[in-house]
Amino acid sequence: ELDITADPAVNKGGLNFVREGTRFNIVSNQVVLIVPKGQNKRGIADFRDVTTDKVALVALGNSDVPVGQYSEEIYRNLGLWDQLKEMNRITYCSNVKEVLSQVAAGAVDCGIVYGTDAASAADKVDVVAQAPKGSHRPIVYPAGVMRATQKPVEAIAFAKYLQSPECVAIFERHGFSKPGE
Repeated sequence: ELDITADPAVNKGGLNFVREGTRFNIVSNQVVLIVPKGQNKRGIADFRDVTTDKVALVALGNSDVPVGQYSEEIYRNLGLWDQLKEMNRITYCSNVKEVLSQVAAGAVDCGIVYGTDAASAADKVDVVAQAPKGSHRPIVYPAGVMRATQKPVEAIAFAKYLQSPECVAIFERHGFSKPGE
């Protein structure tokens, strides 16, 4: 009844399967820098610290996964991507869960994941920084009522519920933010 996706490019403009005027962003996510829980001995506190002697190894997603693309975008916008690559301190991971696992295990000094992933592993990692504002494209999760739905009134009601303060509070407990935050 409702199409919800993690990729705004999917169904952009409706592609004829989402009802016109029903597309909206439910929540947004953040990109964060994490360290192993209680083990930030080097004082890592900022994305820029990855290019200092505070960091020997950083875990990033591969360039073919979204978290890796956001990581590269952040460091390019900070003017540090080429320097970081030349320093040979990046451990590339196949997905965000692998980045999280490497950091939680203490195999690297820090890593870059989504805020929601960090929230789900708060007992294993500490968030030390959010990506600087404007350093990457917004991460939003859009939804839209399906054209083929047999229950458009109910689908629209559910879509409105997803935007309610009650539902937003649930999303926020799991590390999401309101769209645009």
